[in-house]
Amino acid sequence: MPTSTVTSETPGNYAFYAQLTSSTSRHDVIFSNVTTNEGSAYDGSTGIFTCKYSGSYAFSWTIATSSQRHTDAYLLVNEVAIGSSYTDSRGSSVTADSSTGFVVYNLKIGDKVRVTINGTADGTYSTFSGWRLQYSKL
Repeated sequence: MPTSTVTSETPGNYAFYAQLTSSTSRHDVIFSNVTTNEGSAYDGSTGIFTCKYSGSYAFSWTIATSSQRHTDAYLLVNEVAIGSSYTDSRGSSVTADSSTGFVVYNLKIGDKVRVTINGTADGTYSTFSGWRLQYSKL
């Protein structure tokens, strides 16, 4: 169940892009270096996107890892995993690796979206982004 203070639809454009500022092994990843936040639906202090306008959204996340580590990453909507990726830099000739996940999902007002990991995500090269898909008549 979503727990949100958003109570009514707020039409508009919604898009965000954020990066890690440093490496983390924390389960709930907080991408705090927010460079785009159209519609202010992404919270860089919590790492959570809260849906303000129901519809179809696209989400992408990239997790980088190095130093002979591996990391599972999950995209969660209201604490339910809807996408995953796996990064593995363990190998004799591999010193770093990254993986990207991509999901298109129908959200309702108040839904919360975030990335969690089991492992380590390297800063700067790990990112999280999302945007609302719109229909346009030409």
